[in-house]
Amino acid sequence: MQLKKSPLAHHDEQFLFALYSSTRLDELAFVPWNEEQKHSFLQNQFHAQHTHYFTKYPDASYQIIKLQENPIGRLYVVELDDEIRVLDLTILPELRGQNFGTQLIKEILADAAQKKKAVQIYLENYNRAGELFKRLAFKPVSDDGIYVLWRWEPNFCD
Repeated sequence: MQLKKSPLAHHDEQFLFALYSSTRLDELAFVPWNEEQKHSFLQNQFHAQHTHYFTKYPDASYQIIKLQENPIGRLYVVELDDEIRVLDLTILPELRGQNFGTQLIKEILADAAQKKKAVQIYLENYNRAGELFKRLAFKPVSDDGIYVLWRWEPNFCD
């Protein structure tokens, strides 16, 4: 299926918060907080992440991923001098495993190959998406115990 990308808009904030929250549900299942406390924590973390991305990477591309006009994920990418960095790629949990992430990363790799730039992404150590990046010829290049930096290099022999 054909995915569409559109720049973030103010009305996307509720969807983005719900999407972000979906990435934290497993870890929050173990804390002894009530739903209001969890919601407050998630709002603070979402805001901190959002502020970090937009402050550190003001020129990045911040996009909503849509399937048949319905938002299903987010893709944040920044092009630096010597690399393309995927800041975030998140798909709704119920749609993961359907190759949407693969399709999006392959588009980024094609662009990077044309520009002769590497592609990098940080993943949390326990993130199952590492399997996707292995399949697409990314290699882990550093591990700080929490995050692993994955890197893909274009084939310069072409």
